[in-house]
Amino acid sequence: MRKSEILKGFPEKLSDKNIHEFLDSFDSVISDCDGVLWRGGKPIEGSVEMMQKFVELGKKVFYITNDCNNTRTEIANKAFKMGFPGKEDNVMTPTWALTEYLRRRGFKKKVYVVGMPGIAHELDDQDIKHDKIRPEATAEEQYDMNGIMSDISLDPDVGAVVIGLDPHVSMTKLSKAASYVHKDNDCLFLSMAVDENNAEMNNPVIMLGVGAIAKCVETAAGREPTVIGKPSNTMFDILSESYNIDPSRTLMMGDRCNSDIIFGKNCGLHTLCVLSGHTKFELLEKYASDPNPEQKRFLADYYTNKLGDILTLLEKRYY
Repeated sequence: MRKSEILKGFPEKLSDKNIHEFLDSFDSVISDCDGVLWRGGKPIEGSVEMMQKFVELGKKVFYITNDCNNTRTEIANKAFKMGFPGKEDNVMTPTWALTEYLRRRGFKKKVYVVGMPGIAHELDDQDIKHDKIRPEATAEEQYDMNGIMSDISLDPDVGAVVIGLDPHVSMTKLSKAASYVHKDNDCLFLSMAVDENNAEMNNPVIMLGVGAIAKCVETAAGREPTVIGKPSNTMFDILSESYNIDPSRTLMMGDRCNSDIIFGKNCGLHTLCVLSGHTKFELLEKYASDPNPEQKRFLADYYTNKLGDILTLLEKRYY
């Protein structure tokens, strides 16, 4: 055992000594996808087999992602082609949760989207009106600031602004989004996620995340967004209502402490940090040793190096 593992609040490593207690503590499993189940287009070793094992053990399995670039159907197809068990109803995405959020509020107006076509496709499937998603360059490549302001026109039918990941994010788009949010307090301001960046291992380049884009609009408009994706409890609220899930008997597995693990804690779930993606052991040590008690909230109940390691423990104990 490393010295850090005896720090107060440090997650308990899954082992053959606690695996039975761990498995007996939940009936439902919610798993993050990228970094836990797969990386890029390939499943992480042992992840498919472990999710199948959960089903064999009588656990309900669900998949959750902050991927707001693709529809629920696209994420489901990706998972099932790799061999993960379940059906589309078992998959939760911000794009799907967005339409549920609007539908349950009887939303009838138009949505202005800063994001990618996946959001538009999901809105179309639910017959929710929206501005066409496209690059919005104005005023000679946007170097003329006065020209940008004069070129922007606001649609009075817009009743919601949605921020997702957008490779064509621009001064025009951000200014338009902020204007809608600022001028009308009844205009819904929705962010699909809070991720500050999208960084890949061994790549020095980081891309802006949804949270960074939403922060621009928030700062300009003076209003905080309602977050649809993790760590907000929006997706879990919808899931629990649909499947009558008991949070005290549900496990959340993820690789990001500031979204997955906090999501689990916000929803009152058991939590497992999987170190095959964003979070490494050193980050757990940093959170555990930080004198700020708020940093302890990022620590899960348990951790494991990869999902397939649980399967190895089960095989050792003939579970």
